[in-house]
Amino acid sequence: MAWINLDGKRFYYGTGGKGWEPELPAVVFVHGAGGDHTVWNLQTRALAHAGWNVMALDCPGHGASDDLAELTTVEQLADWLVAMLDAAGLERVSLVGHSLGAGVALTVAGQHPDRVQALALVGTSLTMPVNEQLLHDTLHDQPAAVDFITGFGLDRRYQLGASPAPGMWMVGSVRALLLRCPPAMLHRDFKIVGGWDGAPYAAKVAAPTLVIAGENDRMTPAKNGKAMAVAIAGAEYLQLPGIGHMLPNEAPREVMKALRTFLAAQCRQAA
Repeated sequence: MAWINLDGKRFYYGTGGKGWEPELPAVVFVHGAGGDHTVWNLQTRALAHAGWNVMALDCPGHGASDDLAELTTVEQLADWLVAMLDAAGLERVSLVGHSLGAGVALTVAGQHPDRVQALALVGTSLTMPVNEQLLHDTLHDQPAAVDFITGFGLDRRYQLGASPAPGMWMVGSVRALLLRCPPAMLHRDFKIVGGWDGAPYAAKVAAPTLVIAGENDRMTPAKNGKAMAVAIAGAEYLQLPGIGHMLPNEAPREVMKALRTFLAAQCRQAA
């Protein structure tokens, strides 16, 4: 458990179960709409025990973090993330983001290329338009919104009971995560991501980049992930078969292994 105080607000981040060691490189995780740092539990723990300092953020208004209602664009969230890095004394980090979090990470990498050593974008697209009915329901009928996000976001086999961990109910865990998010915050998340255009930032990324897509992702289809990789000079592209949009949950081991391999390679090159 760790906290950063910034302009009178408190923001929480997970460390993967280990304390920080100043001599180690840092990797920062940014969750998607309606999520919190727990979506990265397996990946952060693995990296924290493999030579990395880990900062898995609860973005403003999510998890244990205070809200900042004035943040209404991806660009403003990116500014907040940079302020968090400054407050933590982190000059250069690797960034990992999922969905909305990938948009935030990409925006930081495009605006502040000197701050990003490596970039991993999971379940992403250059634009992420949002259905108007979903926007309405996030604010006025959260159970209906959660049903839609869960049904549309998870691959069909997980809706039929499959799970990467024996005894785990994937649908129930994703529903519980989303229902913890206040309706106004869930609505704001989807409105923010729906108004973002990542193309200008993709063209400015200087860091080595990995794009991970789910073969059966209906929210940010695999073809859009491929287009993201094409738009970023030199980016690697990995498509996971039989996986939907909730990649950190649906394919925790595969995502963890891909991140460990990619980030370790970039760390060796930087040494």
